Amino acid sequence: MRFDPKTRRYIDSSGHTLPPSQVRKEVIGYIAQEQERAKHEAEKLLNQTTSLSAFFLFMRSRVEAWHTVAGAIAYGGKAQMDTERSARIAVKVKSEKGYLKEFEDQARRSFAAARAIASQVADSIEVAPIKEASKRLTPTQKAKVKKRVFTDLLTAAPSEAESVAKRAVAKVVEDEGLELLTASIAIDDSLAADLIGGSIIARAEMYADAAYATFQNNVMAREFDSGVTLGRRVCVEDDSSCEECLSAAADSAEFVPLDDLDEIGSLTCMNNCRCEFEFSLEGVEFATSDIFQAEIVGQDAYGGSVTIQ
Repeated sequence: MRFDPKTRRYIDSSGHTLPPSQVRKEVIGYIAQEQERAKHEAEKLLNQTTSLSAFFLFMRSRVEAWHTVAGAIAYGGKAQMDTERSARIAVKVKSEKGYLKEFEDQARRSFAAARAIASQVADSIEVAPIKEASKRLTPTQKAKVKKRVFTDLLTAAPSEAESVAKRAVAKVVEDEGLELLTASIAIDDSLAADLIGGSIIARAEMYADAAYATFQNNVMAREFDSGVTLGRRVCVEDDSSCEECLSAAADSAEFVPLDDLDEIGSLTCMNNCRCEFEFSLEGVEFATSDIFQAEIVGQDAYGGSVTIQ
């Protein structure tokens, strides 16, 4: 895929002009691929085969790559990047990393809460039979309960904490050939409120989703840089469309000044948005006819495509 700044269109390797829908499809395909990688890493975090630190190191690296790729493709390739354009993308990356830091802090609190609840549960339950003089778990059994409760809570929502802990305890007690005597399971509600495990995978994928808005918003910035003044928002009606998108697209059914267009990602559906911009090129003179590469190529250490020609 190459970009022709004279016609403002991308062309394929055979020299055929690509419709905006095809370019959009290429970018969405890249994002879908990266969402799978984010999902895979989040699953590793939840099944405890990677650490919180390693997961968020991965996410910080990918956030920068996703937006750098999306922005550079919008401008027609790496050769078209200048200080101002790079700065626009850097602002977005900084903003996303700020949100990512909040996500990391919440995840750390969630893991700490899950661990604390697991310990409380293991300390509070009574079982039989063990030793004649005791209704408590042996240290080995207690460790098994803690591990099982902690693991199960990593994917639980706050409202599920008690039921998840009960099922985990029941499973371990059954496996140990014991009878559970405790009528209720001790759950600290203030700790349960910190659990976010049920949303970690979706949130990881959401960060990749945000690259679509970066692509579309920088396409608009590219056209503005080139002297284009009029555009319109097009809403592709699908599961990602919200009522605000439909309304905004209807309001700009005719071409309007670019400043009057809401940015992609700024409405109710946020990063789920898949709207796009179209522009009126009438009367605009473009200075160059050089054709630039605008392809996503190469792989980084995580197996993700990040190099832009």
